[in-house]
Parts: sequence; C-alpha cells; structure tokens
Amino acid sequence: MGNGGMVLIAVTITLLVGSSIVASIGWWQTRRRLRQLEGRNAAEPRTDPRIDRLEQLVDAMAMQVDRVTEAQDFLTRVVTERRSQLPARPAPGGEAVTPH
Repeated sequence: MGNGGMVLIAVTITLLVGSSIVASIGWWQTRRRLRQLEGRNAAEPRTDPRIDRLEQLVDAMAMQVDRVTEAQDFLTRVVTERRSQLPARPAPGGEAVTPH
C-alpha cells in the first residue's frame, strides 16, 4: 500500500469520526431542547379560559337547538292531528256556504 492509500484511509477515518461527533452533538442538543419544551408545556395550563367559555357557549347553543327541534316536532304532530279532524272541503265550483 502506497502513500496515497494511507492518505485515503486517514481521510475516510477523519470524515467518519467527525461526522459521528457532529451527529452525537446534534442528538444531545435535540434531546435537551425537547426536555425544555416538554417541561414548559407541563408548566403551562392545559386550557385557555377563552376555550372554556367557547365550549360553554357551544353547549348552550346545542341545548337551544334541541329545544327548537322538540318544539318543531310538537307543532308538526299537532297540525297533523288537527288536520285529520277538519271537515272535508267542498268540491271546487260548488255552491259556497256563508254564515250570513
């Protein structure tokens, strides 16, 4: 093996060791940053008061929509029952009966 082969081996080993060191430092800093972010998220409150208020408003609206739906169902049922109780209409073109 000549002098050129030894240089190639030395360059290859240097690149491998250097890239391993850089990757290790990057991995270490990334883990440290993740721990910082996780600690910060754990310390902050999970919910915002505005979100809580929004949830309350949505629940109230859902209750009102449910009440309107029940009222509509009731009115439909009443109108259907009363319509069946009405007398039959006279045929068109017939003599109209007025209360005079």
